[in-house]
This record gives sequence, structure tokens and C-alpha cells, in this order.
Amino acid sequence: MKKSKILTGAFILALGAFLTKILGALYRVPLTAYLKADGLGLYQMAFPAYSLLLDFSSAGVPNALAKKVSENPNNANDYLFSAFKSFGLISVISAILLAIFCKPLAIFCGDINAYPAFLFLAPAVLIVAFIACFRGYFQGKMLTFPTAISQFLEQAFKFIAGVFLLKRLYTVKSKLAGATIAVFIGEVFALSFLAVTFIIKNKGERISLFRYKTDKNLVKALFKITFPITVLTSIFPLTQIIDSAIIIKGLKNINANGVALYGLFSGVALTVVNLPVSLCYGLSAVAVPAISGGKDKSKTTGLIITTTFLVSLAFAFLAFLFAPLGIKIIFPSLSVQNKRLAINLIRALTPYIVFASLLQSVNATLIAKGKTFISVISCVIAVTIKVVLEVILFSVFKFNIYGAVIALNLCYFVACFLNLLYIKIYGNKETQSRQLNNRKQPIFSANGRVYRLRVPLNLRKFRRRRNFY
Repeated sequence: MKKSKILTGAFILALGAFLTKILGALYRVPLTAYLKADGLGLYQMAFPAYSLLLDFSSAGVPNALAKKVSENPNNANDYLFSAFKSFGLISVISAILLAIFCKPLAIFCGDINAYPAFLFLAPAVLIVAFIACFRGYFQGKMLTFPTAISQFLEQAFKFIAGVFLLKRLYTVKSKLAGATIAVFIGEVFALSFLAVTFIIKNKGERISLFRYKTDKNLVKALFKITFPITVLTSIFPLTQIIDSAIIIKGLKNINANGVALYGLFSGVALTVVNLPVSLCYGLSAVAVPAISGGKDKSKTTGLIITTTFLVSLAFAFLAFLFAPLGIKIIFPSLSVQNKRLAINLIRALTPYIVFASLLQSVNATLIAKGKTFISVISCVIAVTIKVVLEVILFSVFKFNIYGAVIALNLCYFVACFLNLLYIKIYGNKETQSRQLNNRKQPIFSANGRVYRLRVPLNLRKFRRRRNFY
């Protein structure tokens, strides 16, 4: 695959993700103004659990479909509709579970008042798998515009619906419900756009969910790829649920307002630093089809990882420099003290920008190479270290919210280091194997005829068979 096509696709997705994140950050202005720090903390409590259910129902689907479609473009529609039937059912089950266990989840996360956010996020889980299937289908065909535009539309209509509902609701619980219902409204518009785009792209062909048969082999192939990716993408949301419990309870033990501080950390500081991380999302999204469907995998891998590192490093520097301006523009309603704390948190999280961006691309590279289990192992090790460190920092040393920053930075660094180390070792072995397979065979001539000397790679077979001619 051409370098220009990869970078163009990455740029389109990055631009779409960036505009989406800008809208998401702007949405924080009315969200913070209406919910305040305490309400924002409750709102943020729901999203790790929501993200976890999304991961179970859809997170692995885009990458799995992108990989299979890029490898077998002729079977693209079969893969898409098989994914609809299989993962749609999982979405329904996930939504029901979220609705049933909304109160126990809220209690586990630290505050029962967060249960309306859990409850009203359930409808969004119903349709997110279909959105994920469409995005994976288009990315596998290296059509990045539909994904980018659908992300923007999703965020835009969430913004409009959220502001409309927040203005007309009065209690904290009703505002929480309104803010989460807005998520569902945004997803409805995103799904509608993707469906219309798919119909237009398949103009002249009769489209029906039941036209394409669900091939068991296709479903097995999708699940084989999806399962480890789902486990991988579920690790961090699952850890965030544990984080909220450890951090909030730890801060309450030192007589601090745990919910408000957690809201500033996860709802303000992480919102800002995730903006530059989202710009690198395009590179990770095109990595799977580019490497899976490409010939020179090592060269494409090097291009994606190097570009990600350089871009994320520049963004980390800009985030450190312009943190005060970002807080002033995005979160003007915060008090002076909270603004100062948010700026310090953003600056302390600049290493996270580099490591989180790299981890996206590195994980996508390993997925494309069929080595997802390596990412799973490295991320499990990293989050285990993170949780243990948080317990030590908050329980033993009575750290303030900066303990969460230290643990998060170290977590992503460990995951990146282990993955890159494996890619380096695996890449060297892959190169050596290719060189052995492609090495020139010695040629000699005798009696006017040319003979080629076959050099077998397996010397044991060579000695046993003596096929030297």
C-alpha cells in the first residue's frame, strides 16, 4: 500500500477525530456549568462502565472487520452482515445488563447518585455495535471519510441535544439523565449516516439483512479476531471503574472532596490531553488494513510508529505550553483554584499524551500482525502495576489527586515499552526469515546447461533426505 494513501487516510481520520474531540471539549463548557464539579464527577463515574460494555459489544469489531475486509475484499458484505447479526445480539444483552445493574454499579463506583447516568446510557449500547460494524467495513476498504464524518455527526448532535436538555432540566439527577440521553441521540444520527452511505456505495444492489447468509466460518473468523481485541480494549475501562473507587475513597480518607477532584482529573484534565491523543487515532485506524493488506509490513509498521511518536511529542509540548489557555477557553466556569489545579494536572499528564498515542498505534500494529495476545499481556501487566501503585499512593502515602497522574503515566509507559520491545524482537526475526526465504540460489553450469543449487532452510531435513542437487 502506498505511503501517500496511508498518510492521507490517517489525516482524514485524525481530522475527523480532532474536530470530534474539539466539539466534545466544547460540550464540557455547558456540561461543567450546569452540572458543576460534583455533577461532573457523577457523570464521569458512568462512562468507564459504559465504555466497558461498549468494548464487549463493539470495540473489537471495527479492527476485526477492517482486517478481514482488507484481506478478503470480495467477501466484505458477507462479513458485514454476519457481524450485524452476531454483535447486535451482544449489544442487546449488554444494554439490558447496564439497565438492570445501574444502582449496584453506581454504589461500586463510589456514589449511588450516579445511577441515572448508568440507566440512561443503556439505549446507546443498543445501536453502537451497528455503528462499529459499518466503520470497520469502510476502514477495511480504506474509505476513511464515512468514519470521520459519522464521528463528527455523533458528537455534533450529542452537543445540540445535550445543551437543549441541560437548559430545561433542574435537578442534578435529571441533568445527568439528559446528558446521557444526548449520547443516544448522537449515535442515532451517526448510524443513519453510515447506513445511507453504505446503500449509496452499493447502488444497484438489493440490500437486506437477511439476504446474506450467516456463514459460521465467517462468524468464527470474526470472533477469533474480535475476542482478544475486546479483552484488550476492555482492560482500561475496567481499570477506570476500579480507579474511581480507589481514588475517591482514598481522597475522602484525607478529608478531600473526592468526587470533585476526580471530576477535575477525569472530566477536565483528561478531556484536554485526550485531544492531541485523538489526532493520532487516524494512524492507528489505518494501521490495521494497511499492514494486513500490504506487502511490506515492516516498512509500514516503522512509518506508522515513527510518525505517531514525532506527532505526539510535538502535541505534548504544545499541551504543556498552552494548558492555561485551553482551560480558560474550554472551562471558563471553573473557580480560580480549580483552574489552577486543572492546569497543573494537564502539565503533569503530558507524558501520557506520548505514551497513549503510541499505544494506539502499537496495539493496532500487533492486531494487524495477528499478535493481539501480546498487547493483552503487556496491558494486563501495566494496569496491575497501576492499580497496586494507586493503592500504595492513596492508602499508605496519602497522596492527593497527583497520585492518579503518576500511576496513569507509568501504566501507559510500561504497556508501550513491552509492546515495542516485542515488535523489535519479532521484527528482527521476521526480517531474517524473509532474507533466508528470498536469498539468491547459487547457479553453476556444466555441459552447456545451467543448474540451480537448492539450499534447504531446514538442515535436519537436508541431512536426512540428502536432497542436494
